[in-house]
Amino acid sequence: MFFRETLPFIKDFIALLSEALEKHSPKNRLSLAQKGFLSFCLMGIVVTNTVCWARFERASLKERTSACLCWMFRCSRIPWDLLFRMGIRVILWRYGIDEGVLVVDDSDHKRAKKTTRIHLAHKIFDKKTNGYFNGQTIVFLVLVSNSITIPVGFAFYSHDPVLKAWEKEDKKLCKKKIKKAHRPPKPRRNPKFPTKEKLAVELLSQFAQYHSEVKVNAVNGDNHYSTASFISEVERIFERNTQVISCLNLTQKVQYKNKYISVQNYFAKQNKPIKQKIRKRGGELINVELASARLKVYSHRKKRFLIAIRYEDQESFTYVCASNLTWRTKDITETWTLRWLVEVFIEDFKEYEGWGQLAKQQGAEGSSRGLILSLLCDLALFLHPSQEASFKNKRPAFTVGSLLRKSRAEATVEFFKEMVVQKEGQQKLNKLYQKIGLYPRFGHSELKIENNTFKP
Repeated sequence: MFFRETLPFIKDFIALLSEALEKHSPKNRLSLAQKGFLSFCLMGIVVTNTVCWARFERASLKERTSACLCWMFRCSRIPWDLLFRMGIRVILWRYGIDEGVLVVDDSDHKRAKKTTRIHLAHKIFDKKTNGYFNGQTIVFLVLVSNSITIPVGFAFYSHDPVLKAWEKEDKKLCKKKIKKAHRPPKPRRNPKFPTKEKLAVELLSQFAQYHSEVKVNAVNGDNHYSTASFISEVERIFERNTQVISCLNLTQKVQYKNKYISVQNYFAKQNKPIKQKIRKRGGELINVELASARLKVYSHRKKRFLIAIRYEDQESFTYVCASNLTWRTKDITETWTLRWLVEVFIEDFKEYEGWGQLAKQQGAEGSSRGLILSLLCDLALFLHPSQEASFKNKRPAFTVGSLLRKSRAEATVEFFKEMVVQKEGQQKLNKLYQKIGLYPRFGHSELKIENNTFKP
């Protein structure tokens, strides 16, 4: 699939992005060359579903060479960090978003078996096969509003190799029943490898700094973000009445009648869940088994709002922990269901948004800048005429896949329109055919237009 011209919605997005950058910091405004580069890259991602300069070059028929693109990517003074922040601001302004729920989750991406130059590539456990693969882990921060769901932050995560090696050795010594006093002490974590919790706190701080006009009603996360320190950090960053919802482990202790028992035993014996109906986002009612209680969590040293919930398609219960005790059970469970929207975003990101399919950029800058381009493409799709018309008429949103297929079809039509419809169609078509002929699988003969048909 080929392209020559940038689609109008991408041009509009880059223009709005440039305006937002100039308002925020006049020194960081985009030049014409930088605007052209960003527009070209977003168009390349839409058409090729990769972040690969060689594929961009082939798809554009050498409109821009891979060497030129690589130089702009590495050496041009583009304010990459601000670029993503201002892109978010453009969408928030365009859709009038002033409140929402922030959801934190992480995603693993496979890379080659040997990657010496890919940023923070490490050994990752594969839940599907119970094996391991080499890849990158990204912690995402996603804003869920009443109308749309957009990514608002990301950070690369990797375990501390020294700490990981110590844990592995410590397990072996424990199996040999060697006492703790005779085992090597636990090393301190290297600050270059922060935990997922610390990365999430940093992302939340950045969101509060750049988008203070957005009211955060709640922060959702899985069991990586269920610690007392994480909850206290969120309460420090946002208003104290912001709800923090996460899930607890089965064995986590709660206080009941002056005794500490596991949260699983409490809801299995003392407070058995009953069948109820809750409302998901969009108004759909679903059947669940549900029970709730306000109990003191031993590891938090505080009373929390605990909920045991099981959906119809689940075998086991999920134990939800909420920090704000003033909320109702119904409000907490309905807010908790919003967390699954981040799974939809991650699946779309892996499948359709370029970086998850192919991104060969090396080093920390290569990975982060390539990911920014991919996320900017995701934001630009919200300015697609079909998407905006759908929200304006209060209809269901188009999926990322359907919008990209439509955009590729539009790019193809515009490509041949430029080649054929114009007066110089014969010359441009022959030139196009000669460029295609540079590749081995195509011939080098000319095309002729006779009676509205093409003949070699």
